[in-house]
Amino acid sequence: MLVAASAMMIAACGGKKNSSGPEAAVEEKAAPSENDVFTGSKDSKEAAEFCFRKNYGINFSDITPDYALGEAGKYDFYGDDGHVATATFAIAEGELSKDEYIKYVRKVYDATKKIADNGINVYGFEEKNTLEEASKEKDFDKMIEDGKGGSLFGVEFYTGMYGWSYVKDGVFYRCSMERKDKKVNGDAIPCKARVQIYKGLQKNLDDSMAEAEKMLSDPKVQEQIKKNADKEVEKALKEISR
Repeated sequence: MLVAASAMMIAACGGKKNSSGPEAAVEEKAAPSENDVFTGSKDSKEAAEFCFRKNYGINFSDITPDYALGEAGKYDFYGDDGHVATATFAIAEGELSKDEYIKYVRKVYDATKKIADNGINVYGFEEKNTLEEASKEKDFDKMIEDGKGGSLFGVEFYTGMYGWSYVKDGVFYRCSMERKDKKVNGDAIPCKARVQIYKGLQKNLDDSMAEAEKMLSDPKVQEQIKKNADKEVEKALKEISR
């Protein structure tokens, strides 16, 4: 999947407010046009908001949790126009409970469902092999049940990782979510929820890999790869010389 995504990227290159916390305020802005370009830092809330809206049709307020929010970390938000948008929301205090987290997953699930062409979230080619199967609705309750976790040697485990796809303007987009921890006195405390959206696979993995191989065999693509590699080597040598 990474090879396919990399090859495609190379080829492509030739007023609502929530006052529950310091990072909670969300002001809806006019949707960016197709030609608008974000020129600020990619590691910023502004970049994430721009990319969620422009590339994936998602209003930032629709994916902002209802729980009280804490201070955002330096890398909690990220937006790379046309490639990916990520937002990580910390709870103001204590632990982000499983129930509160699932409630938030539901909010994001409903947000993508609302803008989908056919009004449903689907499995996508990340999970299914044919267009018919990939286009079938992925039920929320079943998804939660399948990811409920369990216990091993008396220790309960719960990954909090969920994923689904939605189709907008005929294109499959992928939404993934996870509950993230931080270390407190040596213990891992779940305190953040992360949502990430990017353009998903548009065909099954075998076909995607075959397409990637075809792209990589193109002399123009190989030349671009070599140029990028030479630049990275040159950069590394400069760093070493310092």
